[in-house]
Amino acid sequence: GRVEIGASAIREDTNGQDGKLYGLDAKVRLWPGTELSAEFARTKGAGDGEAYRVELTHNAETFSGRVYAFEQDESFGLDQLNQGLAGAREVGAEARVRLDSHLEGLGLEAKTYRRESDRIDGTRDFGEIFANWSQRDISLQAGIRHVTDSGIAGSGKGTSDQILLRGSYKLFEDRLTVRAAREQSLDGRNHNPDFPSRTVLGTDYRISDRLSVIASQEFVDGPEDSGSLTRMGFAGAMWEGG
Repeated sequence: GRVEIGASAIREDTNGQDGKLYGLDAKVRLWPGTELSAEFARTKGAGDGEAYRVELTHNAETFSGRVYAFEQDESFGLDQLNQGLAGAREVGAEARVRLDSHLEGLGLEAKTYRRESDRIDGTRDFGEIFANWSQRDISLQAGIRHVTDSGIAGSGKGTSDQILLRGSYKLFEDRLTVRAAREQSLDGRNHNPDFPSRTVLGTDYRISDRLSVIASQEFVDGPEDSGSLTRMGFAGAMWEGG
């Protein structure tokens, strides 16, 4: 149908603390490929607070995107909820455009948001745009990023303006993937510790359809930390379905 409405209720009793969550959600199909959704929730007991989210999405063959806004009180939530967004408000937009009519495999991606946090008394302004090109064995990306944090823990402004380059290549009938990425901060604009200049070199080897070996080496040159980090491990799905 064009309109969907739902409701939910959760009660949690942990270590003698009684917590309740009540939620309402609605979704409206405005026209083919475009939906407006909204959610509202309130918790009582262990945490008394409210949260909401509103999102408009559009999905078509050559364009997809969304605009959204959410807010979550610092006191909202039960124990299992993500507290990383406590006291946060965010407004943002994302878009993806396919440009196969100009060059097969070419596309653009863009993302921007403003996040305000009462918990750390700060604001983050973020924006980035990418050009993507991919064929069967190769994928390349190039883009730019701007991020500014202000007022966080009295630190003033932490700004990073970066040029972004990424690429990957598949070998041996797609069993081996090698990848590289460089995030290069512009001169004098490498002040945000969450977005330092860095290089990542990695490889993934597919042992089977469900299991791969992954390894990467990262080199970081930021305002607070510099050094290297090595990661190795496995990635996969042990079963299908649920």
